[in-house]
Amino acid sequence: MKPLKDPLSGFSAKMKIAPSENIGNSDTGTGTIEKTRNKEDEPWRDALLCRQCMSFITRESSRTTVNGAHVHMFANPHGIVFEIGCFQNAAGCANSGPPSGEFSWFPPNSWQAVICASCLAHMGWRFLSPRQTVFFGLILDRLVSPGP
Repeated sequence: MKPLKDPLSGFSAKMKIAPSENIGNSDTGTGTIEKTRNKEDEPWRDALLCRQCMSFITRESSRTTVNGAHVHMFANPHGIVFEIGCFQNAAGCANSGPPSGEFSWFPPNSWQAVICASCLAHMGWRFLSPRQTVFFGLILDRLVSPGP
């Protein structure tokens, strides 16, 4: 079993990840993701995990709206389209590269790429306003819920 630890609460849960998911070693061959559940699992009820490695990224309860919406769809200068959701925090992400004000999807905010702190997968962007407020635009198809 792979232990997961929420960096905010320190709570740990255990996940079994199938080899067919191509996201690491596993001790199950069922082709499913299984969660060990008990009363202490409540902090994981709204967790959102990295699709690639199943590490904690953020929470459903961290959703926020920017410019009147939670979900936005944008194309980068290379024409790659991303559907992102806005979140107040993303404790499981690490900044990657320097901040930039060029081609910002939320002017006058600068942006900085963010990656999963565990597996380094690109998760989205951190946006910083001129007043130093922060929100995260996370690529929605790179997040998964641990299940019911």
